[in-house]
Amino acid sequence: MDDGSTDNSRNIACELNVQALRHATNLGKGAALKTGVEYAFSKGATTIITMDGDGQHNPKDIGKFLKEISQGYEVVLGTRQCLGKTPKIRTMGNRTISQLIKLFLGKCVEDPLCGFRAFTKKAYSKIWWNSSDYGVETEQIVKIIKQRIKYNLIEVESSYLDNYKGVTIIDAFRVLIKLPCWFIS
Repeated sequence: MDDGSTDNSRNIACELNVQALRHATNLGKGAALKTGVEYAFSKGATTIITMDGDGQHNPKDIGKFLKEISQGYEVVLGTRQCLGKTPKIRTMGNRTISQLIKLFLGKCVEDPLCGFRAFTKKAYSKIWWNSSDYGVETEQIVKIIKQRIKYNLIEVESSYLDNYKGVTIIDAFRVLIKLPCWFIS
């Protein structure tokens, strides 16, 4: 899913015979995920695995997700085991969201911001999200818990190649502001 990128990644994907969907302008991570997920389900997919496109996640872990889905889980959430140093601001943000989820929903989700996850078509109908931005993972977690969807956590390998990609401090504040709305909806 190309969310309005300005590099040549979509053309490279097409040259490799990979189906590449494209937003003409950047609509945000949540919007890009929704477009890609809905397209895949419309083409007959029964399970979706999402992973961030910044090289942080190791594709060799995909089999772990499929194994858990095959054992009856509707959702499988990755928990990053980092090979190298995780930026401190990311660790603090992740811990804050995790503690708020535990406080308000009574469930401990160690790494709620990890984008490496899998869900079935049935689960998607229950966790359909409104977030067009980086709040997507947190909104999904809240809905998974509130809807009592059967989920499991698995460890996944992760590497931070660039401290500056992904969520900014402004994005983190936006998620924190939206969090109470997800808790009460």
